[in-house]
Amino acid sequence: METKIDVRQLRLEIVPIDCVILHEESDPHRVNRLDGLISQSSILRNPPIVAEAGDGEYVVLDGATRTTAMRNRKIPHIAVQIVPYGTKSAAIGSWYHVLKPNLAKDVINYIQQHHFPKSTVSVEAARELLVSGEACLGITTSKVEAVVLLSPGERTLEEYAATLRQVVTIYGGAGEIHRIVNEDLMEVVSKKEPGAGVVMFPTFTPTQIIQFAKSKNVLPAGITRHLISGRALNVNVPIELMMNNLSTEEKNVWLQSWITEKVMSKKARFYHESVFVFDD
Repeated sequence: METKIDVRQLRLEIVPIDCVILHEESDPHRVNRLDGLISQSSILRNPPIVAEAGDGEYVVLDGATRTTAMRNRKIPHIAVQIVPYGTKSAAIGSWYHVLKPNLAKDVINYIQQHHFPKSTVSVEAARELLVSGEACLGITTSKVEAVVLLSPGERTLEEYAATLRQVVTIYGGAGEIHRIVNEDLMEVVSKKEPGAGVVMFPTFTPTQIIQFAKSKNVLPAGITRHLISGRALNVNVPIELMMNNLSTEEKNVWLQSWITEKVMSKKARFYHESVFVFDD
């Protein structure tokens, strides 16, 4: 279903790129690939999704690669879509990573040697510990039990992020990571080869995500999963607009006029349903 929208419901703005902060790492290979695409097309097709983080800063919920590629090109401003964080419009979840047997064994060995307390529990108990924040990491190689790394009460933000980065580094260079959601865990576990594993991550709160970003102790790429309602796609903001010497205010006047023209000419549509999008 397609419906008319009020342009005021869509917060697309141009902000100084120095005010946009990341809560997770970006993959340098993906950044280099995207840099080439931006150079060829001269547009930012899909603005990063951000939330207001206070002090005039915006934390990137989705679009770390795009943001980093723009920053590397020394572009002073970037177009972003600002969403209300912690609501149904911008809910937060987590990804799980599926690993081959040798890599799963390496992760289990890392957990067993870590100075954080650890425990072997049922898979369902592991899920509950991760949701409650009592565990910061888990891995299962069966449908029965999981090994979890518990969160010490006196943990520091730096330790927490560093531990997760180290785990992902163990297997991060071994090809494309297969990511699944919590709901698909048991189906995947029942079908994968013997000894293969699934690394389970906690679901963070919006406050924690903003803390990671502001402290610069970022999480590894590919573990936070943001569900954005009303995401703006194919906006195609000209790179030249973000590069020129106009002020932030002048650029936003141009952008808002441009968006309004798109909506009035029915070139912007809002869809209520979930959709499948196939890239060219």
